[in-house]
Amino acid sequence: MDLDEDAVRKAADVFARVARPKVDPAPRGATVRGAGNVVGNGNVVVMFGTGGALSDTHSAALDDLVDQVVFHETLRRGKPYRAALVRMHLRKALNLSAQLEEADFPRMERYLRGWLARAANKADPGRDEKWRKRRIARILARSNELGRVRQLDLLLATRFGAAILIELGDDELDEVFKLVSTWL
Repeated sequence: MDLDEDAVRKAADVFARVARPKVDPAPRGATVRGAGNVVGNGNVVVMFGTGGALSDTHSAALDDLVDQVVFHETLRRGKPYRAALVRMHLRKALNLSAQLEEADFPRMERYLRGWLARAANKADPGRDEKWRKRRIARILARSNELGRVRQLDLLLATRFGAAILIELGDDELDEVFKLVSTWL
Protein backbone atom coordinates (compact mmCIF):
# COMPACT_ATOMS: atom_id res chain seq x y z
CA MET A 1 0.00 0.00 0.00
CA ASP A 2 2.93 2.31 0.44
CA LEU A 3 3.47 2.46 -3.32
CA ASP A 4 -0.16 3.35 -4.07
CA GLU A 5 -0.34 5.97 -1.34
CA ASP A 6 2.95 7.45 -2.52
CA ALA A 7 1.73 7.59 -6.16
CA VAL A 8 -1.56 9.20 -5.11
CA ARG A 9 0.28 11.79 -3.01
CA LYS A 10 2.63 12.65 -5.91
CA ALA A 11 -0.29 12.91 -8.33
CA ALA A 12 -2.14 15.19 -5.90
CA ASP A 13 0.94 17.41 -5.57
CA VAL A 14 1.31 17.67 -9.34
CA PHE A 15 -2.38 18.43 -9.75
CA ALA A 16 -2.23 21.11 -7.06
CA ARG A 17 0.68 22.82 -8.82
CA VAL A 18 -0.95 22.64 -12.24
CA ALA A 19 -4.48 23.54 -11.21
CA ARG A 20 -3.44 26.48 -9.03
CA PRO A 21 -0.16 27.97 -10.15
CA LYS A 22 1.46 30.32 -7.70
CA VAL A 23 1.02 33.92 -8.70
CA ASP A 24 4.08 36.10 -8.33
CA PRO A 25 3.09 39.65 -7.49
CA ALA A 26 4.14 42.25 -10.03
CA PRO A 27 7.26 44.16 -9.05
CA ARG A 28 6.54 47.53 -7.45
CA GLY A 29 6.94 50.51 -9.71
CA ALA A 30 6.60 48.48 -12.95
CA THR A 31 5.00 50.45 -15.74
CA VAL A 32 3.88 49.62 -19.23
CA ARG A 33 4.72 52.20 -21.88
CA GLY A 34 3.48 52.51 -25.42
CA ALA A 35 0.26 52.91 -27.33
CA GLY A 36 -0.91 49.32 -26.84
CA ASN A 37 -3.81 47.73 -25.07
CA VAL A 38 -3.21 45.50 -22.07
CA VAL A 39 -5.44 42.58 -21.17
CA GLY A 40 -4.80 40.33 -18.20
CA ASN A 41 -6.33 38.06 -15.61
CA GLY A 42 -3.72 38.29 -12.85
CA ASN A 43 -1.57 35.45 -14.18
CA VAL A 44 -1.00 36.45 -17.79
CA VAL A 45 -0.67 39.90 -19.30
CA VAL A 46 -1.01 40.20 -23.05
CA MET A 47 -0.13 43.36 -24.92
CA PHE A 48 -1.35 43.86 -28.43
CA GLY A 49 -1.47 46.68 -30.91
CA THR A 50 1.74 48.26 -29.66
CA GLY A 51 2.81 49.48 -33.11
CA GLY A 52 1.46 52.72 -34.43
CA ALA A 53 -1.14 52.81 -37.15
CA LEU A 54 0.03 53.29 -40.73
CA SER A 55 0.71 56.97 -41.47
CA ASP A 56 -1.13 58.83 -44.21
CA THR A 57 1.94 59.14 -46.41
CA HIS A 58 2.73 55.42 -46.20
CA SER A 59 -0.92 54.56 -46.73
CA ALA A 60 -0.97 56.69 -49.88
CA ALA A 61 2.26 55.05 -51.10
CA LEU A 62 0.75 51.59 -50.60
CA ASP A 63 -2.45 52.64 -52.39
CA ASP A 64 -0.37 53.85 -55.34
CA LEU A 65 1.54 50.54 -55.50
CA VAL A 66 -1.72 48.59 -55.29
CA ASP A 67 -3.16 50.64 -58.15
CA GLN A 68 -0.09 49.97 -60.28
CA VAL A 69 -0.30 46.22 -59.57
CA VAL A 70 -4.01 46.26 -60.49
CA PHE A 71 -3.24 48.05 -63.77
CA HIS A 72 -0.49 45.62 -64.83
CA GLU A 73 -2.42 42.52 -63.72
CA THR A 74 -5.46 43.74 -65.67
CA LEU A 75 -3.31 44.19 -68.79
CA ARG A 76 -1.64 40.82 -68.37
CA ARG A 77 -4.83 38.86 -67.70
CA GLY A 78 -7.05 40.67 -70.17
CA LYS A 79 -9.83 41.12 -67.61
CA PRO A 80 -10.31 43.47 -64.66
CA TYR A 81 -8.29 42.73 -61.52
CA ARG A 82 -9.52 44.24 -58.24
CA ALA A 83 -7.58 46.19 -55.64
CA ALA A 84 -9.34 44.25 -52.87
CA LEU A 85 -7.84 41.03 -54.23
CA VAL A 86 -4.35 42.54 -54.22
CA ARG A 87 -4.81 43.67 -50.61
CA MET A 88 -6.10 40.22 -49.61
CA HIS A 89 -3.04 38.53 -51.15
CA LEU A 90 -0.78 41.07 -49.42
CA ARG A 91 -2.32 40.36 -45.99
CA LYS A 92 -2.20 36.60 -46.50
CA ALA A 93 1.36 36.48 -47.81
CA LEU A 94 2.77 38.62 -45.00
CA ASN A 95 0.40 37.37 -42.27
CA LEU A 96 -0.85 40.87 -41.45
CA SER A 97 -3.73 41.86 -39.21
CA ALA A 98 -6.68 43.93 -40.37
CA GLN A 99 -5.13 47.05 -38.82
CA LEU A 100 -1.97 47.82 -40.81
CA GLU A 101 0.91 49.01 -38.68
CA GLU A 102 3.79 51.35 -39.40
CA ALA A 103 6.37 48.67 -38.56
CA ASP A 104 5.09 46.46 -41.40
CA PHE A 105 5.40 49.12 -44.11
CA PRO A 106 8.85 48.08 -45.44
CA ARG A 107 7.73 44.45 -45.81
CA MET A 108 4.49 45.47 -47.54
CA GLU A 109 6.28 47.85 -49.90
CA ARG A 110 8.89 45.23 -50.82
CA TYR A 111 6.19 42.61 -51.49
CA LEU A 112 4.15 44.95 -53.70
CA ARG A 113 7.23 46.14 -55.61
CA GLY A 114 8.16 42.53 -56.30
CA TRP A 115 4.66 41.75 -57.49
CA LEU A 116 4.66 44.85 -59.66
CA ALA A 117 7.99 43.90 -61.20
CA ARG A 118 6.77 40.37 -61.97
CA ALA A 119 3.52 41.66 -63.49
CA ALA A 120 5.30 44.30 -65.58
CA ASN A 121 8.01 41.90 -66.80
CA LYS A 122 5.49 39.28 -67.89
CA ALA A 123 4.05 41.74 -70.38
CA ASP A 124 7.41 41.97 -72.13
CA PRO A 125 8.60 39.09 -74.27
CA GLY A 126 11.91 37.63 -73.21
CA ARG A 127 13.35 34.63 -71.46
CA ASP A 128 11.05 32.23 -69.68
CA GLU A 129 10.16 32.54 -66.00
CA LYS A 130 12.17 29.46 -65.00
CA TRP A 131 15.36 31.01 -66.36
CA ARG A 132 14.72 34.18 -64.33
CA LYS A 133 13.99 32.21 -61.15
CA ARG A 134 17.17 30.14 -61.52
CA ARG A 135 19.24 33.26 -62.21
CA ILE A 136 17.83 35.09 -59.17
CA ALA A 137 18.31 32.05 -56.93
CA ARG A 138 21.94 31.69 -58.01
CA ILE A 139 22.66 35.40 -57.44
CA LEU A 140 21.11 35.32 -53.97
CA ALA A 141 22.87 32.08 -53.04
CA ARG A 142 26.26 33.41 -54.13
CA SER A 143 25.85 36.72 -52.29
CA ASN A 144 24.66 34.93 -49.12
CA GLU A 145 27.52 32.45 -49.37
CA LEU A 146 30.07 35.27 -49.53
CA GLY A 147 28.27 37.46 -46.99
CA ARG A 148 27.82 40.27 -49.52
CA VAL A 149 24.07 40.78 -49.39
CA ARG A 150 24.50 44.45 -48.46
CA GLN A 151 26.88 44.95 -51.40
CA LEU A 152 24.30 43.38 -53.73
CA ASP A 153 21.62 45.76 -52.42
CA LEU A 154 23.93 48.73 -53.00
CA LEU A 155 24.73 47.49 -56.52
CA LEU A 156 21.06 47.22 -57.38
CA ALA A 157 20.28 50.65 -55.98
CA THR A 158 23.19 52.55 -57.51
CA ARG A 159 23.55 50.95 -60.92
CA PHE A 160 19.96 49.96 -61.72
CA GLY A 161 17.79 51.99 -59.34
CA ALA A 162 16.08 48.82 -58.14
CA ALA A 163 15.36 47.54 -54.65
CA ILE A 164 15.07 43.83 -55.52
CA LEU A 165 16.29 41.53 -58.26
CA ILE A 166 12.81 40.87 -59.63
CA GLU A 167 12.61 44.48 -60.84
CA LEU A 168 15.48 43.96 -63.30
CA GLY A 169 15.00 43.09 -66.93
CA ASP A 170 16.60 40.01 -68.48
CA ASP A 171 19.73 41.80 -69.71
CA GLU A 172 20.25 43.59 -66.40
CA LEU A 173 19.71 40.36 -64.48
CA ASP A 174 22.29 38.62 -66.65
CA GLU A 175 24.73 41.48 -66.05
CA VAL A 176 24.30 41.21 -62.27
CA PHE A 177 24.74 37.43 -62.47
CA LYS A 178 28.03 37.79 -64.34
CA LEU A 179 29.24 40.42 -61.90
CA VAL A 180 28.32 38.41 -58.78
CA SER A 181 29.91 35.28 -60.22
CA THR A 182 33.28 37.10 -60.30
CA TRP A 183 33.17 37.98 -56.58
CA LEU A 184 35.72 36.24 -54.38
